[in-house]
Amino acid sequence: MSEIKVNSVVNSTGDNDSGLDLSTNDQVIIKTANTTALTIDSSQNATFASKLATTNLGAGAVLQVVSTAKTDTFESSSTSFTDVTGLSVAITPSSSSNKILVFVHFMMAATGSNSVRFNLVRGSTNIAQPTAGSVPSSLHLNTSASQDGRMGSIVFLDSPSTTSATTYKLQALTDGNAFRINARGDSINKTSISTITVMEIAQWLVSQIQYWQLIQMHNFLLMQKM
Repeated sequence: MSEIKVNSVVNSTGDNDSGLDLSTNDQVIIKTANTTALTIDSSQNATFASKLATTNLGAGAVLQVVSTAKTDTFESSSTSFTDVTGLSVAITPSSSSNKILVFVHFMMAATGSNSVRFNLVRGSTNIAQPTAGSVPSSLHLNTSASQDGRMGSIVFLDSPSTTSATTYKLQALTDGNAFRINARGDSINKTSISTITVMEIAQWLVSQIQYWQLIQMHNFLLMQKM
């Protein structure tokens, strides 16, 4: 079998400082401007000199995560939707085509039997809404006594279509007794925490063909050195 044995492959023009470095056994190094950009070892592990640009990540990749934990209590008797103070988070999407995955987890109780509705809000827009109902809401929880506690959870994949800073928050209203967040209805000292977390999810439909081409090239060049 014919073979070509080389220690490096460089560009033929300019200062010849970009190309493949094959001088280390079982390793391929890609250099640009005489600086290592990518190293592939014998186990086909690829190590980048710097983090990948978000435009090189495939759909479904998590690009950033922002979270807020509410550790104090909140109480309201409002019969119209009002902000749950401290349960909000802001994120700035890197692309208008990306989606934001929102998680809200909290504990709710009331000073007596009531019906509490919660809305997930982006800016001033209600999201995660049902298609029907006299008072539509993202989540509806009932209590029958002040000792009752209810765990609330909302998970929603949103399409904000913006690259501007975007705030997500929780709003609530009651149709009866006052309700509390992070505390039982019969004792303000029996407490918990609540969280709201947002993740930016990439929507670029980029395949991994470039990565696998590098792996195949690595294997081919290793065979040439044998």
